[in-house]
Amino acid sequence: MTPTAVPPPPGLPPDARFPEPGTVSVAAVYADGSVVWCNPSPYGLAYGWVWVAADDATAVDAGAGVYDPAAVGLETVENNLGEVVALVHALEGLPAGWAGRVRTDSLNAIRAWAGADRRKYIPPAWWDRLVAARDRLGPLGWELLGGHPTKAELAAGVLKDGKPVSRWNVWCDTAATAAGRPLRPGAEAVAATEPQPAREVRVRRPTRDS
Repeated sequence: MTPTAVPPPPGLPPDARFPEPGTVSVAAVYADGSVVWCNPSPYGLAYGWVWVAADDATAVDAGAGVYDPAAVGLETVENNLGEVVALVHALEGLPAGWAGRVRTDSLNAIRAWAGADRRKYIPPAWWDRLVAARDRLGPLGWELLGGHPTKAELAAGVLKDGKPVSRWNVWCDTAATAAGRPLRPGAEAVAATEPQPAREVRVRRPTRDS
């Protein structure tokens, strides 16, 4: 499951700021996952994640990626697994003992993280990665977000049912969709009979001259 290059995910929010590496702490983590084309999907799953500083405007790091079902040892993948994969990618790279907020629109992913037993849709290797990440982190504060807000709801910060929403979660969803697009049926870049390996792209910080 070694990542290889994929097209960059779409841009972060226009006012997002990237700090110099190591100068700003991560205060909150956002993650969102999905499947490609249909659920369950024989084409693959995709994910996006971002680490955000306490000012809610600074993106410390971010990434997006995609897995063909064969890359996770399955014939088809479920959306629930996509959400868990997104969460694992978002959290396993944090420093040991990190404590902070985790915001996601997937109650399933929150329950999987807190669960004592592996859920049947999670392959053993991914369960092991989840447990390893969980064991090395400090206390996490979880917040369930509303998914797929309208522009008006995003501006208001809440859905009609009162669930909070976030532009960062919207970015994760958009990045996951973009990452999975080459695996859709009929996509020119992917042969229908050729299994695709795990792939991930990290968002590169702009240089001082850019």
